[in-house]
Amino acid sequence: MVEKQKSIIGLITDFGLHGSHYVASMKGVILKINPYVKIIDVSHAITSYSIIEASFILKTTYSFFPEKTVFIVVVDPGVGSSREILALRTKSNHVFIGPNNGIFGNVFEMNEINLCIKIENEQYFIKPISKTFQGRDIMAPVAAYITSGVKLKELGTEFNS
Repeated sequence: MVEKQKSIIGLITDFGLHGSHYVASMKGVILKINPYVKIIDVSHAITSYSIIEASFILKTTYSFFPEKTVFIVVVDPGVGSSREILALRTKSNHVFIGPNNGIFGNVFEMNEINLCIKIENEQYFIKPISKTFQGRDIMAPVAAYITSGVKLKELGTEFNS
């Protein structure tokens, strides 16, 4: 059941100007699940695959958003590989979803993270799952479900790296 509360999802991608249809697809998935959420385009102009740039944008912006904002980071030089997709909640009560590729390690100290989950529960995914567009098929729906009241622990198992 969708909670009718003001929730925010922030998007950070390296899709660029020519990738607006990818962004639109992610927004459509989110809004189908939670039509009450507000979606903020933090940046889609990250240099392709630049984990450092994405980390910088995330680190310098997230704290200005309200608690419980969910951020999706789709910048992944390992796209299509078997790396994990993580959801983490910080002590500041912000939630972050993205690949386990070093982005979050550049933003947070371990003591800032309250919970880290390896996203595995396919009940919350769009199927079929694309190997190259997990932003749409895994990250976007998971973010929408979180803003609808699904708890992080329902999404998978605790992850410590």
